[in-house]
Amino acid sequence: MYDCPCQNGLEFSMARGDLSSFPFAVYLDEELDQTGMDEIYFTVKKHYYDREPVFQKTLSSEGIENLGGGNYLVTIMPTDTETLPFGKYDFDIEVVRLPDIKKTFNGTLELTRESTHAANENLDGTSSAITKAAEGMKF
Repeated sequence: MYDCPCQNGLEFSMARGDLSSFPFAVYLDEELDQTGMDEIYFTVKKHYYDREPVFQKTLSSEGIENLGGGNYLVTIMPTDTETLPFGKYDFDIEVVRLPDIKKTFNGTLELTRESTHAANENLDGTSSAITKAAEGMKF
């Protein structure tokens, strides 16, 4: 049985057009999952009820990296947010292991303004604010 000892409602902000990443861990029955998930989705929408996401990351295609030992890393690229309006967006992280595990964690992402745009910066770092906000997040 899947156990989610996490709290929904993670909120974090990042500057629109920045490179950001955050880690999370998947737990089964309060033990760090060593087997791995079949799929993980990180989906961002303007409103949770919108049909289409503004962007999505997946384990199988791009944007979510399996770090091993039940740990994963979501990376938000500058191109994912650089043309989006400032403001708050709903997101969820859905973990799937076939045939019977499917759990979702919900949160809010706020895109803030910045004066330095992608063309003017070195894009090899990660946002410490988003990493700090998500540090210790467990599924």
